[in-house]
Amino acid sequence: QISKSDRMLILASDGVFEFLTNQQVVDICSGFDDPLEACKKVVNEAYKQWLHYEIRTDDITIIVLFLECDKEASAGDYKNTVELLSMAGKQGQKPMKNKDIEGERTSGER
Repeated sequence: QISKSDRMLILASDGVFEFLTNQQVVDICSGFDDPLEACKKVVNEAYKQWLHYEIRTDDITIIVLFLECDKEASAGDYKNTVELLSMAGKQGQKPMKNKDIEGERTSGER
């Protein structure tokens, strides 16, 4: 359940959480304004930890959404990101690929 007090939503594979705690991931993400940069930092940290403890890595996948908005809603606008996400899901909308990073490989990919 997402509430109005939530500031970020983090979805990640078990490869992220094998060696990083929930709090470590939240702390890393909190240090960024750009969710893409937050994702890259978490992937890099998880990758380093995997190679420190293992000779291989698991899948390292993460999505970070920052839920707060500085823009004041005008009449008829959705009041917050939580409402927008909820409405989009109800309408069956699917996430779009970011064309700026398409084809870019993270260090955890093969």
